[in-house]
Amino acid sequence: MFKSISPRIIFFTLLFLYDCFFAFHLVKFYSAKPADDYTYQPFYGYPQHRLPLEHPLWLVYIHASCALPMILGNFQFIPSIRKNYMWLHKAIGWFYVVLYVIGAIGPLCMLSSMSCSDYLKVFISILGIGWMSSTILAVVMVKKGSVILHRQWMARSFLLSHTIPLLFRFLWIISVVLFHVQEVPAFELNGWMIVVVTVPLAELMAYLESPTKRSYSSIFSKRSYLIPMPRPIKGE
Repeated sequence: MFKSISPRIIFFTLLFLYDCFFAFHLVKFYSAKPADDYTYQPFYGYPQHRLPLEHPLWLVYIHASCALPMILGNFQFIPSIRKNYMWLHKAIGWFYVVLYVIGAIGPLCMLSSMSCSDYLKVFISILGIGWMSSTILAVVMVKKGSVILHRQWMARSFLLSHTIPLLFRFLWIISVVLFHVQEVPAFELNGWMIVVVTVPLAELMAYLESPTKRSYSSIFSKRSYLIPMPRPIKGE
């Protein structure tokens, strides 16, 4: 029974459970937070560790609106759903795209007041633009009929969407809770770590969405990056 469960199912099941936890954390925190509390709790369960929140609350809610498509997005990578419930795959996909493009505006606007260096703000902005652009490119690819490239761009988008909700939070809790780094310096340190690891992880996830598991370099060749590879003619 358990031998039939693929690593992909296990991975996205665990990610789905974490995304549910993240959404619960957001709702619980902001619903119980007093109006005069201008701090942010990066990880649920550690209320003593806060970061300053120097931007309008409505802007935070725009960013938090990505929590729901994060949960639903996990189902987009399950082959059985894509095969047997294409209508559901398309419906979740459009819901995902609209909220993610809107939600990406939130962190870009919030960057100006974040407690980090200007250099880090620039690189985080690039990641935010990459998040939005990869989502739009995924739509463009599927409209052109390039299903594999659509999956790869959506995989990049999905990984980029987890930089702050997942990767940053775990690095932050390791730095602050385990190694007792101060909250604001930890934000700078973890921000740079995220900048370094995010792009390679996004490309790895895109590679895993290639059914032929082509080499890393072939994915980014001139023939396969934005234009699907033509099928070879028999006899050539």
